[in-house]
Amino acid sequence: MEKLYYKENYSYSYIKTLKASFNMVLDYAISKEYLAVNPISNVKIKKKVLTLEQREKKNILSVAN
Repeated sequence: MEKLYYKENYSYSYIKTLKASFNMVLDYAISKEYLAVNPISNVKIKKKVLTLEQREKKNILSVAN
């Protein structure tokens, strides 16, 4: 997930949605006793820290559209 978020530049909300979906699948696997623990339940996704330049660029692009 970190690779998708930081290197492939997917949005934070998309990664959160992927994590939630994957979490549900693994919870189901636990309920059917295919797995003992859910390895993704402890994964934390930290938001990217944007520099001032990146925020200004983002604001300019949002105004232009």
